[in-house]
Amino acid sequence: MSSGKADRYRTQPRDSNTLIQTCSSNIQKITQNTAQIKSMVNQLGTRQDTSELQDRLQQIQHFTNQLAKETSKHLKDLGAVSLSSAPSEQRQQKIQKDRLVNDFSAALNNFQAIQRQAAEKEKESVARARAGSRLSSDILDVNQIFKDLAVMIHDQGDMIDSIEANVESAEVHVDRGTEQLQRAAYYQLKSRKKMCILAVVLSIVLTILGIIIWQATK
Repeated sequence: MSSGKADRYRTQPRDSNTLIQTCSSNIQKITQNTAQIKSMVNQLGTRQDTSELQDRLQQIQHFTNQLAKETSKHLKDLGAVSLSSAPSEQRQQKIQKDRLVNDFSAALNNFQAIQRQAAEKEKESVARARAGSRLSSDILDVNQIFKDLAVMIHDQGDMIDSIEANVESAEVHVDRGTEQLQRAAYYQLKSRKKMCILAVVLSIVLTILGIIIWQATK
């Protein structure tokens, strides 16, 4: 993980400059963590795939998700902060905010994309159903951040359409992932029942054969 505990970022910056710096730093960390998550996801299903890797992957995904939610809140706070009275500084602050929103949207898109890849690999194994459920929850959190972000940049119509499309696509993806996990668990249970029935039938057949052989040798 490219950063420490999430508590480090739970500060409450109030002035616009501090908010801008905090958001910029958080966006950079989200980008770095996404690259690290991608590297871990590529190791799933290989010889490097271990329980320790899966635990670290879940931790950094969840941490990055929390960081994204905090960044979204800071951007909202930035919109509520009074701008400088100087027109030139007002323009500069608006440019900085617009750039942050665009950068945050791009970072979220990349983070969400790698989350989907991780979810695809997680649901390949029923043994990881719990981890997949946690990841689905984090994906839904990112969807909510996208919705909040769309409100903040309502004057940028093209980006809103893109964000809403991503939200709808992700929601469908999560629904399908959950359905496939449930289906896999059902088939696994059904297979176990069949094995039990076969074992009982085989036991009965062997018992009957034993009785027949015993009667024949009397």
